[in-house]
Amino acid sequence: MIAGGALRDPDVDAIIALHLWPDFEKGKICFKDGCIMASNDKVEISVKGRGGHGAMPHLCVDALTVGCSVVNNIQTFVSREINPLDNVVITLGTFNSGSAYNVVSDITKITGTVRAVNESTRSFIEKRLKEIVDCTCRTYGAEYDFNYVKQYPPTINNHDLNEFFMDTASDIDGKDNVVVFDRPYMTAEDFSYYLKNVPGCLCFLGTRDEKYNHPLHNERFNFDEDVMAKGAAFMAACAVSFLNNPSEVDKNYEFAG
Repeated sequence: MIAGGALRDPDVDAIIALHLWPDFEKGKICFKDGCIMASNDKVEISVKGRGGHGAMPHLCVDALTVGCSVVNNIQTFVSREINPLDNVVITLGTFNSGSAYNVVSDITKITGTVRAVNESTRSFIEKRLKEIVDCTCRTYGAEYDFNYVKQYPPTINNHDLNEFFMDTASDIDGKDNVVVFDRPYMTAEDFSYYLKNVPGCLCFLGTRDEKYNHPLHNERFNFDEDVMAKGAAFMAACAVSFLNNPSEVDKNYEFAG
């Protein structure tokens, strides 16, 4: 959409998004300055061994065993090489290897997601993951394919607009219904692409109550749709407030679309 000109003609001065969020009490409008969500990258690894009879493993290169070592080394890398105060998650979500109980596997396929809140750590992880896979496979005499797909960047709220829209929420709903939190979520959001081009803010609208309290992406997630009226009112108020105070926007952004 950005490449297609969605932010041009006329140029967009500021942007805001509201995301339903079951971690917070229903009706609360929730803000986080700076990074509110992490990046989301995908890693795909294929370990290539040499299959054979399960009774003669010395004639094979066991891709399943090598794959297990790759997984363990990646998880150790997070705990030993990443600053404990830096926010990083590496989750290896799939591991597929083997075809029969008495056959040495010739290939293992692993996929996972990488989350980080700053670009320097994100680049470091990409570099180190490839090195770990390379060294582990060479240790066992296996080959590999490594594919790292950079997807959504971190979602970074503009400080001035975050404060401005937070004041708007307080004006229309009272300070007691505004929540400020200080730690980013390791989920990711494609709204981040807009925020790389236009100053803006992503905030949350709480949905949790006694009836609806299941997390996002849970098959039982639901919410009271009445809360959407409050969200719509807040978004409208933000638009009116900004149009009446356009000087609030940081004009130093460079369009990167």
